[in-house]
Amino acid sequence: MITEDDIHVDYQIQMKAGTEIFTCAADCRIKDEEQQVKVGDAHFYLFNPQRSSLESLSMYAGEISEGLGDVYRDLKHIPDIDDVFGLIAVFDDLQVVEAERNKGIGESFGQKLLEELRFLDVELLVVIPGYYTNTSKQDEVYNKRIRTYYKKNGFKRLRKNMDNPVMYTYL
Repeated sequence: MITEDDIHVDYQIQMKAGTEIFTCAADCRIKDEEQQVKVGDAHFYLFNPQRSSLESLSMYAGEISEGLGDVYRDLKHIPDIDDVFGLIAVFDDLQVVEAERNKGIGESFGQKLLEELRFLDVELLVVIPGYYTNTSKQDEVYNKRIRTYYKKNGFKRLRKNMDNPVMYTYL
């Protein structure tokens, strides 16, 4: 079983041109014999709520995708969001290569990301389970399972947004 100690994460971060949002990509790698092999990745956005209004952020996020703009608009419904002084991270994707699933990689990768986000002073984590999946029966089953996983791990559902079932937790 893979543990957090077996995981190495490479980050790429850049400010989305013309916005106040940093786009981040994280590649999950594990050591396989003599080399590191990419086994997963995650995509998320960082912003500072004390330096940017949620209104302007939702406009910027809408330029990335319409659905993401809707998510940012709904962030105002999170209790105590005005009291967040650290960064906010919005995850729209975390995946493990299909051949590497069911080995504990996703869990370990997620824990490693959480540890490193806390180090960066990310105070609020928002996830959009199933953001990139379509509405096939198989995807609906997966989306329900992943939402159950997040709920079990302390995430709350932002009920205002029914199309993209946004969930959040304070770190």
